[in-house]
Formats: sequence, C-alpha cells, structure tokens
Amino acid sequence: MTPTSNAERQQLLPGIILGVTSGIPLLGIGLPLVAVTSAALSPIRSSVGLPRVYWWVVWLSALALLCFFVSAALNRVAISYSSIGQLGVFLVVLLGARSLLNRPDAIAVALTCFGGAMVGYYLVARPANTIGSFENLWKYGIGYPVALLVVGFIVFRGLHRAFSVVALLALAFVGAVADFRSYALICCIAAVLTVLPAARNPRAVARRAVVVGISVVGTVVFLLSLVQRGVFGAEVAARSASQFGDGPLGILLGGRTEPPLAIAAIMQRPFVGWGNEQSLTQQVVSHGLALAKSLGVHDPAAVLPLWIRAGGRVSLHSVLLTSWVEGGIAAALVFVVIILIFVRVVLRPPSRYKALAALIAVQSIWDLLFSPWADNRGVLLGLAVLFVIANSMKSDGGSAEPEPSVKPTTKRMREFA
Repeated sequence: MTPTSNAERQQLLPGIILGVTSGIPLLGIGLPLVAVTSAALSPIRSSVGLPRVYWWVVWLSALALLCFFVSAALNRVAISYSSIGQLGVFLVVLLGARSLLNRPDAIAVALTCFGGAMVGYYLVARPANTIGSFENLWKYGIGYPVALLVVGFIVFRGLHRAFSVVALLALAFVGAVADFRSYALICCIAAVLTVLPAARNPRAVARRAVVVGISVVGTVVFLLSLVQRGVFGAEVAARSASQFGDGPLGILLGGRTEPPLAIAAIMQRPFVGWGNEQSLTQQVVSHGLALAKSLGVHDPAAVLPLWIRAGGRVSLHSVLLTSWVEGGIAAALVFVVIILIFVRVVLRPPSRYKALAALIAVQSIWDLLFSPWADNRGVLLGLAVLFVIANSMKSDGGSAEPEPSVKPTTKRMREFA
C-alpha cells in the first residue's frame, strides 16, 4: 500500500489534507477546517460511478436535516444545534470527498491523518474534560485517535496483519486500565474480526455471521470477567459492577442507562419527534423511570442524575436515539442505513484494509448506538462511511450508478434509489 512514485503520492494528497484539517477548529472542533476543504473539493466529480447506497445516505441525511427543522417548528422549540451541525458537517464531508471513492487508499490515509490531527488537538487544546489525569486524557481525548493513527499506519505501511492484532490488543489493555471499557471492548472485537477469515460467497458470509456473533459474545464475557476479577484495578471493577449490575440488560445497553428515557420519549411522539431533546417533559422522565424499572433496573432513581445533567441538561447519549427523539422516525433512517453498511463490512471485510475496516466499523456502530454527537464525530463518521463504500465498490467490481452532471430531478432520484 506504500506509495512508490510521485504520482501515487500526489493522489494521496487530498486524503492527507482532509485528515489534517479535521483537527483544526473553526467554530469549535465540532466545525473544523475540513468543512471548508471538503466544500472546496466538492466541484471535483468522481471518476467512477457512485453506488446507490452512497446516494441513499446523502438523501436520507438531507431528509434528517429537514426533519430536525420541521419538528422544532411544529413543537415551537429551539433547533438542536448539535444534531444539525454535526449532521451538516457529515453531509459536507460526504459530498466534498466523493471524488476519492475510487481511491480507498486515499481515504485510509485521511482516517490515519485524522487520528494524528486529533491527537495533536487534544494535546494542545486540552479541553476541560481531558485535564486532571491520564485516564481523562485517554477516555475523553486521544484514545480513539491513537487507535486510528496506529492501525492506519500499520495498514498503510503494508505490515503483516499480526502487527495490527497486537496493537489492538495492547490498546485494549491500556483502555481497560484507564477505565475506558467500551474502548477496550471495541479494540478486542476489532482484533478478533481481523483474525477471522474473510467471506465472499453467501454461504461463507452466513457462516462468518455466526462465528462473528459467537466471537463477540465470547469477547464481551471474557473481558467483563477480567474486569470483575479486578485484573484492571478495584476501581474499574466497582464501576463495572454498578453499570452492569442489572445483568444481561446492562450488557445489552452497553452499560448505558439512558435508553429507557429515549424509548419513553419515542413512544409518545414516534413520527414527529420533540424537536430538541432538551424539551422533554417531566411526564416523559416519569415514564422513562417506570420503563427502566420494568426492564429490571433495581433503583431507577439512581440513574436520574445521568439523564438530567448539571443545569437541567437532558442527555440521551445515543446518536441514533437522539435523532429519533428530535426529528422523528424519518430522521433516524439514515443512521439505521449507516449501521447496516458497517454490519456488511464486518461480514465481508476488505482483505487489504481488514484491521482498519474492522476498527472503523465496530467503533462507528458503537458510537451511533451508545455515544452522543461530540467533538468532530460528524467528520469521522463521514470519512468512515466513504471508506467502507469505496472498499465495497472494489469488492463488488465497481458496479455503480453514474454521478449526475446536473441537479437530479425526481425521476433521476428514483433511478439512484
């Protein structure tokens, strides 16, 4: 994969620029300079036809943005700047960097440089939640960027896959010691997926799905058993017991306590949404507490401080569920499609970028299910989706629809679907 000529290095330059500018904030790190560089690249048309799934993601993202505005207007509440801003940046990256879809290596370089740029940002800017200890810096700052930088570098240099596996397991150990258990779990699962043989025909894909399922469950159980035995420290074991004390439910929800609140809000307004997660009423909170108790949470009142943070700020801690709550079911469709895209790459990984694809897919699925919009997650998600689509185009033989030279009409939009 290492470039051997000046021409190849020049073809990687757009990826380097996208990655590096991802760590340079404009209006905060949520709106980095990469939004400008992506917009500058947008007039460049892709040299290959763009697949239908790309256009599905583009149009569903635009639909979600529209839903956020409409829901806020109908509910007469302030728009959600976080959701709209992050999804807007995601769409800008998706459209601006589409010319790289015929160069998976350039997008891989962009992801690697993204990791390096974000490490630099956290070390220089030092946001408040990263100060105080190495654990804070790793968990709320450099953990994921370091993983992208290390695995991306190994893949880019063309080193043996074993180096990626060892690196992922080492990073998992650091994450566990730093009380970043989700990170440790993601790195362990990515390492397991890297080792598993690839699948190409439908029967092999089905077998891989079974093996992946068993491997993931086994990894979760094994890692949790190590944590509970105090291998990574008594404090980590105590915190794990408090979050997973409700047994299978806690594991299913990734140790998060917020889903019952989000589900309660969705049950009341599934189609139109609430416009903004901060507009949820006390009735919704009471319904969420009752739902949490019915799901087996022994002390629902104990989770209330995690739902209602300092200053009365509501936290749902899930990109997918927050989008559904704020914009209705139509706003959540794009993230359902994106999750399915990442599930596909887990089942049919690209052989050349197997470790990086596994890390990107597992991390992105986790973020969409159990993490809020934060920092520049919209940029990372955009690059990750482009990377997966680019590799699927290669594995599928490049079959795709041609990129439209003019703004698509309704008829043409149907063709892309």
